[in-house]
Amino acid sequence: MDGTTFTRLALEAYEDLLQDIDRRRIFRMWNFIPGINEGDASDQDRYMRFNAARFDAFSSRHPLNHPYPPASGVGHEGQDLVLHLMAGDIRVETIDNPRQTLPEDYSKTWGLIPPVFTRSALIHGLEKTPLLIVSGTASVRGEATMHEEDVDRQLDETIENLEQLLRIASPGNDDSRLDSMLVYVPDQKHLDRLRTRIENELASPETDIEYRLGKLCRKSLLVEIEGTMNVKDPSS
Repeated sequence: MDGTTFTRLALEAYEDLLQDIDRRRIFRMWNFIPGINEGDASDQDRYMRFNAARFDAFSSRHPLNHPYPPASGVGHEGQDLVLHLMAGDIRVETIDNPRQTLPEDYSKTWGLIPPVFTRSALIHGLEKTPLLIVSGTASVRGEATMHEEDVDRQLDETIENLEQLLRIASPGNDDSRLDSMLVYVPDQKHLDRLRTRIENELASPETDIEYRLGKLCRKSLLVEIEGTMNVKDPSS
């Protein structure tokens, strides 16, 4: 379908999903976008078209003074737009990465309408200790893709972004490894290399890790990592 039609149908899907749900109760979203990197005659790719729909859906139905939820937006091989949402009786405390531009402040380089999500958030009330949820994180500094075509340097940049969020979420905690990770890899030739490094450098023996092959929001990105961590008081 053309870009305008996709945006309209994606908006309808998002509005259906968000109907009767208080935005303040949403603590995680996943967006699986068919043909995520496909362009159209307006030079907008499918992800940019999706972002326009997501922005309009949130703007029309939910208070703008409340932060957007953590989210991931990745491609998949099917033809459907697949949306997953988690909400509950919780409090969301957003955590931004000072190394990265807020998504809603992106320039038009990345689309006429910006993506709207938060880099990570502490979720209070879901478990006994706050749960840190980290959105899909990649080799982006400011709003620019870093180290194109170099998977090792992209992973370095991604790890630095993750560690920055963990330092803010759990100050004074020297053991701030993620409890779970989902790793998206567009090109299978990089999978073994990434698996070795991630399990040696970013995971503990107890970390649950899943790897998925799939295209990312930018063709130049070679890896994206999302995850969770139960944040404990370092003095306990």
